[in-house]
Amino acid sequence: MGPKRILFDASLFHEPPIHLFDTRSLEASNLLTGTGSGRGKVRFFRYQGRDLVLRNFRRGGLVQKILSDRYIRLGVENSRSWREWELLARMYNQGLPVPRPVAAMVEVGPLLYSADLITERIPGARSLAEILQQEPLSPETWRNIGATIAWFHNRGIWHSDLNAENILLDESSVVYLLDFDRGKTGATEFGKRRNLARLLRSLHKIRRATPFFAFEDELWQSLLQGYREEALAGSVSRNREPSGTRREEEPK
Repeated sequence: MGPKRILFDASLFHEPPIHLFDTRSLEASNLLTGTGSGRGKVRFFRYQGRDLVLRNFRRGGLVQKILSDRYIRLGVENSRSWREWELLARMYNQGLPVPRPVAAMVEVGPLLYSADLITERIPGARSLAEILQQEPLSPETWRNIGATIAWFHNRGIWHSDLNAENILLDESSVVYLLDFDRGKTGATEFGKRRNLARLLRSLHKIRRATPFFAFEDELWQSLLQGYREEALAGSVSRNREPSGTRREEEPK
């Protein structure tokens, strides 16, 4: 299509890891470990002792049939992968529970571009949607989910599509948020309410479509309780971490 631009974590690589965006190369080197579902193509692989996730940005809706994974060129810095990488890096460095950004790539054409993002995989994590189709969660865990969302909101972070697939819990029930495509800083009160409303709609939608889904409306009240408590605490101290979160440490 055209030249490739790479943004990457210089503490992990000495030079742009362009080869990690080549799925054929990953497959030939036996690095691939699985695939994921979702709008974009998601591939899991292991490289230099790290479990990583490669995601190709793809369009939704009717335009997907025409442009698929192509977007209007507005400058590399305004590309989907570039902006998400920079937002993730800012949040990760602040200690917010998000996947560590590893590298972003933009392949630029005369009018269009395609974008890919590599992040570190969260060990043992499952989405909230997946968990609730298998087992219920305690009211305390629901409060922690609400507190984690409020922690992001206290830092001014707005998620463009907060749903049950984009909330992860690891084996210790630590809560993470992912997929910050089109996310931004400067969240308004209206935007925060939209985030919560979007999440509730997704829970109701999955419950209607799934034979077993361990979600009842009283559990939503537990989430709101955790959200309100953390939002109030955050207005006093911006550095407070909600219970059920874990700060990532640099590898030794």
